[in-house]
Amino acid sequence: MIVENHALWGEEPTEDYPATFTYLGAEPLPDKPNGRRPAVIICGGGGFTHIAPHEQDPVAFAFLDHGYQAFVLNYVTSSTGDVSFPHPQADLAKMVATVRANADEWHVDPKRVCVVGFSAGGMICASLATQWKTGPFAALAGARPDDIRPDAVVLGYPLLDFAYVRDMQTRDPRIDLRVPKTGGKTGRDLLNDYLSMVTGG
Repeated sequence: MIVENHALWGEEPTEDYPATFTYLGAEPLPDKPNGRRPAVIICGGGGFTHIAPHEQDPVAFAFLDHGYQAFVLNYVTSSTGDVSFPHPQADLAKMVATVRANADEWHVDPKRVCVVGFSAGGMICASLATQWKTGPFAALAGARPDDIRPDAVVLGYPLLDFAYVRDMQTRDPRIDLRVPKTGGKTGRDLLNDYLSMVTGG
């Protein structure tokens, strides 16, 4: 197996571009040295504050076992940088374009690139899947829209509707209670802070 760690946007991660990825690939078969496999890009969840490890490598190994070349994306989170829209989506767009640009080196079929996301990662994958052509992601990634279009998308318990989450949470009367260790903020304050962080305002 091949394991490589890379910065996504350059030689090293930076404060403005902290995203990294791990390539987990199968060695070429002796009788098919130029054989190509489908690729999967995995975006774990974590509420945009971190990325849950159990939604990264274990998922990659499952796809490897089924003949994929796997890429685990560590997109920007609030612990590494500016997580507001469209920064995490731009990371995924750049990752899809990067896989296609390096298809020969990584023995990938550039016409079979799948994205898989869980929770917050699912939201990022859904955004790219629905806006690869009309959204700002291709320009941010320095690529053509066709270069960032996923060929397949798998969403695991994705966060898809912030308004719904806000409305459902605010119906709970406990949300107006003070939360310990928050400087007197209520659950409503914390929810609004979170939504502002992710949506950029």
